[in-house]
Amino acid sequence: MVKMAKQDGAAPAASKRRGKKVVDRWKSKQWYEIHASPEFDSIYIGQTPAAEEEQLYQRVLENSLYEFTQDFEDASMKLRFRINKVNGNLANTLFIGHELTRDFIRSLIRRGSNRVQNIIDIKTKDGFVFRLTGTVFTLNMARSSQQKTIRKIVADILTEKGNTLGAKEFIQEMVFGNIEKDIKRIANEIVPIRECKLLKSMLLSLPKTDAA
Repeated sequence: MVKMAKQDGAAPAASKRRGKKVVDRWKSKQWYEIHASPEFDSIYIGQTPAAEEEQLYQRVLENSLYEFTQDFEDASMKLRFRINKVNGNLANTLFIGHELTRDFIRSLIRRGSNRVQNIIDIKTKDGFVFRLTGTVFTLNMARSSQQKTIRKIVADILTEKGNTLGAKEFIQEMVFGNIEKDIKRIANEIVPIRECKLLKSMLLSLPKTDAA
């Protein structure tokens, strides 16, 4: 009798489950096209689904610089974008930083040389604040006084660029190597320089009118 009671009680529940409508969550979502920030001509960089527009904000995408330039030498740089505006099914982004891959950084290190590095916060002419990691790789061993001078050169050039450039121009000069060339040219007067790289950047804050 106990066994029959379990079967009789289970039948209505099973019937209810069969009668309940199953909602396909994927069908309820809309796909959005994502475009890079204006510094990279707002080109298409991917797509993402979302049930509501509000779910898109703050999502972060990572793309290599190679995807923009088609130059294999740029494959070691990762660019990060955050969705900050949505218009219909189009999602626009804000550039929030870059980083060189660890393998590439390791390839720059040599015995008998120095890795002179400093981290500095830079404010652009239009009020964007970035934290940058600038690194100079010397050709030979450098004295501590020379390393100190190199760090000052890096800080001075980055500060000057920030004071004279808006965020768009600053990002482009940083990503496409113009700032690195300026640092290497001047630091090379102190000690022979093998390479200069801005290993990493991170957006810390926006002007109040552009906060997102």
